[in-house]
Amino acid sequence: MKAEVGRNPIFWILLTAPLVLLLLCQLQPTFDDWTYYTVPQTEPLTLQSLLPDGNYWRPFDVLFGHLLGLNYRLFPFLNHLFILLGHILNTWLVYRILQWFRVSTLSCNLSVVFFYLSSGTLGTVLNIDSLNQVYSLLWGLLALYSYISLSGYRKFMLWLLCALLSVFAKESGYIWFVCPPFIVWSIGKERFNNVIRHLLCACLVFVLYLVSRILLTDSFHMEDNVYMELTATGLLRNLALLLGMTFYPIDYASLIHPQHRHLVVVIITGLLPLPFLWLLLRSFKLQKTLVVLLYPSLLGLLSIL
Repeated sequence: MKAEVGRNPIFWILLTAPLVLLLLCQLQPTFDDWTYYTVPQTEPLTLQSLLPDGNYWRPFDVLFGHLLGLNYRLFPFLNHLFILLGHILNTWLVYRILQWFRVSTLSCNLSVVFFYLSSGTLGTVLNIDSLNQVYSLLWGLLALYSYISLSGYRKFMLWLLCALLSVFAKESGYIWFVCPPFIVWSIGKERFNNVIRHLLCACLVFVLYLVSRILLTDSFHMEDNVYMELTATGLLRNLALLLGMTFYPIDYASLIHPQHRHLVVVIITGLLPLPFLWLLLRSFKLQKTLVVLLYPSLLGLLSIL
């Protein structure tokens, strides 16, 4: 029993969580951390504040900001605490989902550790205003876990509810209306006719969300900032950066920041993955599961770009 617990990555994640939280609390707000909802809100909470605000409809962030407003000294400690808690819950859900898919223990543990420590994930966890991203993923993973682990009426309703809550956390959560049915169908656990029927119901729920959002939005404006670049060149560049930084691990911190650029470190970290990538490509097989997952992945890319 002790040996099994010692080999479980979740045990070590929970054991080191207090130290991780202590280190995270050294990060203080800067730049646009002060411009978002998840800072202390001193104005009274009203129904209007929970409705769509221009380009955003994220009521959970608004509620969290008013929670901070009860005691402004909790900022940014409470942000770090909730983000880390959400990240740990996401990691546990990844662990449980991989177990359901009967992934080998070694592959499961490696995947969980990679998810918990990967630079792309930590880039979110280290941000003070990332509550929406962490909990959008949390609701999304809960939607997937509900779809694969439950049956009948409970499975259907919890999947749609969690997917909708993921959208309310962050707009890119709409992909969880699509991913679970396709994933389960791709491994032969669901009939295609049932998948289409479930997707049609999911589309109805999402359309209801869109109509409600349009009707409840007073005004819409395009943000003139670095996050809203909609040119073809900018979108292609962002896509290339996203794919490159996702699938090829390099110490990008030593490459991107001019004042701390270390090309030797970049070259070394760029060469280390080559043997692994060669073995991966050599054993690559185009399977139905991979092809099916490309569809929701493309939807996810659209939401990011």
